[in-house]
Amino acid sequence: MKRLIIILLFISGVVEAQRNYEIVKKQSAIGTHSLFHPTHQALPVFNHYIKENVFGKEIQFFNTTSDLEPFDRQVLPSDLILNSQQGFLKIQEEYIPVQAQTILGSDGKSFTLYINNNQETIHHLSHNHYFKDTTIIGTVFLPDPITSSGNNYGGDFMDNNDQTNLSLNNELSEVLINATYNNGQF
Repeated sequence: MKRLIIILLFISGVVEAQRNYEIVKKQSAIGTHSLFHPTHQALPVFNHYIKENVFGKEIQFFNTTSDLEPFDRQVLPSDLILNSQQGFLKIQEEYIPVQAQTILGSDGKSFTLYINNNQETIHHLSHNHYFKDTTIIGTVFLPDPITSSGNNYGGDFMDNNDQTNLSLNNELSEVLINATYNNGQF
């Protein structure tokens, strides 16, 4: 009887694994982390996500659904199609068949467009993130000129009304600073 239960659990696990479309799986120092799309008619539901964290014997599940973001954009002849996949979007209890097409436009912008049977883009993901678009080299004191030089306050190492000197300049360290370009300024 025990053997039958184990076999049924194994088969149940295989069937359950087939119901989810794995997006990514990562191993960390504390466990295994997987992200899935559930499936409908064996195809992924693109706006629904299941996150699974396994920490030893503890398993955590999180479900998330993203709202649709329509976009007035079609695939153009000049676009490079990077990936194309059939699937569904789920709105309340309705499954809408879509073609997910990840494109790179001639302007360098990338999107995944979710196109319904009427050739309308009813959802999209933008892959254009401008969080840090430029790196600037700057100089700073690390942590301060007195500590890094090993000197005491006084002489070249005292307030000089924001004027610099050779001793202070020798204590400057180069650092990389991430900056964003906005309205003509960094």
